[in-house]
Amino acid sequence: MVSKDSSINIGNRNNFGGDTAIGENARIEKHIHDNSINYTGDRLDLTSIENFSKNITNNYDEKKVSLWAGILAGIGLIGDTISINSVLPSGTKIINFIPKFNLTFGWIIFSVCLLFLIVGIWVISAIKYKYDSTCPKCSKHYAMKESKNPAIREVRAYDGIKRTTTRNYKCKYCSYEKEASHTETIPYGN
Repeated sequence: MVSKDSSINIGNRNNFGGDTAIGENARIEKHIHDNSINYTGDRLDLTSIENFSKNITNNYDEKKVSLWAGILAGIGLIGDTISINSVLPSGTKIINFIPKFNLTFGWIIFSVCLLFLIVGIWVISAIKYKYDSTCPKCSKHYAMKESKNPAIREVRAYDGIKRTTTRNYKCKYCSYEKEASHTETIPYGN
């Protein structure tokens, strides 16, 4: 009798059936009856965004910083939209009613505004992280941490590979636990 389930224990960075397993001694289980592959991934390293968030929220007024970051991101987006025609090859226009500037001037505007956009989004993300990592039970900020490596399940479907990542979080103050799953579709290559 042929087993419907099989499992293989392999080392770091190995290919298995066209997919890559990344992690310390990743365990991949291929279930033939439902066309799925299960393995564990690596925890997210959120140290830099957490440190940046703590620095901003402890030293500055969150509402003012959020407002200024939003304004900065808005200016960046508007400036990049205005200058996009100027950095494209001659004869090419994305937005017809916006004139082309000098190429050098267009690149300067585009670069500075792109920097504004990136900084604005980064600051908003750092402030948002404070509330995303808040424990729903004890209400302490920066409390929720990944408690173990995420479980990943991939299933081949008609429109691509459906990857479901399940992460487990635990509060470092009150031991509250929660599980969060996210599913994405990875289209097949042409």
